[in-house]
Amino acid sequence: MTVVRREPRLPPIETPLLEADGRTISKAWYRYLQGERGYSDNVNSGATAAATAAATAAAQAASAQAAADAANQGVADVQAGVAAGTITFAASFSPSTAFGTRLGTGSVTTNSVTVTPTGGTAPYDITVAYLSGDTGFSASNPSDTGVAALSTTFSGSITALGQDKSAVWRATITDAALDSITVTVGVAIAEIS
Repeated sequence: MTVVRREPRLPPIETPLLEADGRTISKAWYRYLQGERGYSDNVNSGATAAATAAATAAAQAASAQAAADAANQGVADVQAGVAAGTITFAASFSPSTAFGTRLGTGSVTTNSVTVTPTGGTAPYDITVAYLSGDTGFSASNPSDTGVAALSTTFSGSITALGQDKSAVWRATITDAALDSITVTVGVAIAEIS
């Protein structure tokens, strides 16, 4: 006589891990944890989807980190190149910010800032223009050609007590060989009543 073994028909796992008392593991989960056939595939399909989603999120995070690392490396490469003398055209503002204050409302003029190129092929054409932030500022000397440096002040208007305004301006420097670079300066004015 041949005995035919039948696999029990197992329902899909749709029960919580714990029973209502919060301490007893459900029968379906107990059967899965014991390795009973049919249950592992059912539960693992959910785990596989979660693992795939986690892997996708990790890949996106890695890509964003790689982009940030590349940008930081680009800045480090320029700084190292200037220090080593392999990048020979640079510029900077001195001081690095233009700031002015006044008591009460009215026009305010900032301290003078100077953009000075180094390297490249002199003389330089320098233009200073608004980039971002509050509008309503003007530069006293927005451009000059054939110069070694450019000094300028910025003016703006305070229209209310306690008001402050700030903006970023960008200088574009082009040398005689028509190579160009840009540097930025912060501009701010405030009422100090």
